Amino acid sequence: MTSRRDFLATLGAALGATSLAGCARNLQAASTRRSLERVGIQLYTVRSVLAKDFEGTIATIAGIGYKEVEFANYFGRTPAQVRAVLQANGLTSPATHIEFPKDEDAWQRTLDNAKEIGHEWVVIPWLDAAMRKTPDDWKRVADRYNRLGMLARTAGLRFAYHNHAFELARFPDGSTGLDTLLARTDRELVDFEMDIYWVVKGEADPMDFITRYPGRFSLM
Repeated sequence: MTSRRDFLATLGAALGATSLAGCARNLQAASTRRSLERVGIQLYTVRSVLAKDFEGTIATIAGIGYKEVEFANYFGRTPAQVRAVLQANGLTSPATHIEFPKDEDAWQRTLDNAKEIGHEWVVIPWLDAAMRKTPDDWKRVADRYNRLGMLARTAGLRFAYHNHAFELARFPDGSTGLDTLLARTDRELVDFEMDIYWVVKGEADPMDFITRYPGRFSLM
């Protein structure tokens, strides 16, 4: 088992961190409502201890009181093993972070695994710099995301994109990658997971995006 001291040291920065599916809708529901009903933890935050003791770390997280987790790596476990450890600890995992697929066969394997584990969303959290040099690059990414979202919907899942700060850099024409993705993707096929820290780091206002693009941020 991971020591309590090591675990809490790693976890400290994550307390109150990842609020998962539905929290954006809570924010939009009423100006007088300021609480989130569903709060989870992004397991990337505890990746070092998770790599050393996968089952023990998941059990410790459940013991703290979390009910939801978001994966970023399965550390060699099969979908059946991941599902089993979630069930054993009374946890659900609405979403998982996965790599940009090299082709549609790879994407289909990702979708199959996600469905077996019990995820609702498959989330791409990163784009290599070579894929996002120009405004036209972002348009191509948006078109690709529409295709990935359609395949996800066919599989009974949802697709989402998780931002960092580079999506908020402005091109000479005034556009940003994030605005391009939000404007060019089909809202029926592509959701977004807002990383509030990175939006602020990119010198933008999270509430501005939520207001301008209502219903697009299904996760935070």
